[in-house]
Amino acid sequence: MMVREDFDSDTEFDFYFWCLEAKAVGMIDGWEYHSMKFPLSPKVSVQVEKRLKTKTKLVDKHLLAEHGYEPDFILKHPSSRLTEMVPEFGRAKPDEYPDIYIDIKPPYSKFSDTKQVFSINQKWVMQRHGVYVHKVVLDPVKKKCIRTKTKTFFERTWVPDALAWCKGRLEPTRKKRYSECLLLSQIGL
Repeated sequence: MMVREDFDSDTEFDFYFWCLEAKAVGMIDGWEYHSMKFPLSPKVSVQVEKRLKTKTKLVDKHLLAEHGYEPDFILKHPSSRLTEMVPEFGRAKPDEYPDIYIDIKPPYSKFSDTKQVFSINQKWVMQRHGVYVHKVVLDPVKKKCIRTKTKTFFERTWVPDALAWCKGRLEPTRKKRYSECLLLSQIGL
């Protein structure tokens, strides 16, 4: 059992609970977290002449570090039921690689370059390795003015029980933010 400190963000920890439930009902055979890094560009260095007391020698001078991309999750061998719920999962060459590569994103970020950096890495991974990385937004946006018509991942599939209920209540109460989302028991798997 993993704990919150094992993950980079709360949303990735939330997706972990979804993975546990999906594996329990056979939607996926398994999952991996930060297990594979795609190299995108090698480091760049130039050779410069360095003068020593009695001679000169060529040394490598570092210019740019190597760049790679690591998807947050890899869903192993998803069932056809999952690709029915989220059709995009079945579109990106399922015969060539049966696993689904996922990057978890928040519904809103105060850092403006987050979308652009992911988009560039996503295209680069596709071009260099032939792997499509799916951008997954889990939660509904809290601010009503930002709400989009696109359904989030939890709205399209289900919200895990560990996230759907308020903690510390005498009577079980659903969290308001997940009131539109189904539970796994309501889907009938």
